[in-house]
Amino acid sequence: MSSRLIFFRIVILLILVVPITGCDPKCWPLCSSSSSGVATDDSSTSSTTTSSSTSSSTSSTTDDACLGTGGSTDSAITKIVLTGPNGGESYEVIGVASPISIRWDKTGTGTVCVDLYRSGEFYYRIAEDDDGYKQTATGMDWQPHKKLAESTKYQIKLSAPNDSTINDLSSNYFSITEPD
Repeated sequence: MSSRLIFFRIVILLILVVPITGCDPKCWPLCSSSSSGVATDDSSTSSTTTSSSTSSSTSSTTDDACLGTGGSTDSAITKIVLTGPNGGESYEVIGVASPISIRWDKTGTGTVCVDLYRSGEFYYRIAEDDDGYKQTATGMDWQPHKKLAESTKYQIKLSAPNDSTINDLSSNYFSITEPD
């Protein structure tokens, strides 16, 4: 098979699959395996973050990838507030079976998109709008991937799948490290 034919098949696959899954081509490898993928190239996405105690606004191509990806077409979240981790916490959980509890208060129904940020930049998607089975009305437990990089500059961002302007970001950084 010629390389030209292979190239065209890949292009057609991307044209057909990416719009169906709702993934932005820039984050397709991340949102195709939402809770197990780990971004290795922080420069692949860019974001501008403004944070306050109850809400934040972020402009990023990765945020919109959560919109319309499947599971919660009936979601109508009108407000979301991250209650933890919200900054200052330290988790020694890399490589051990000890999950991090991500908690929120929300007004409305539907699942929540959960993203991990590192040093103020999108790192990877923890949960999409079709990951409702992982969530309760007030949160979820997340087991960080064993290859997650240690950092003292992690944040969680929550977004409503029906409106990416409804979101909240950890007020300060928290750390995720390996146990001593």
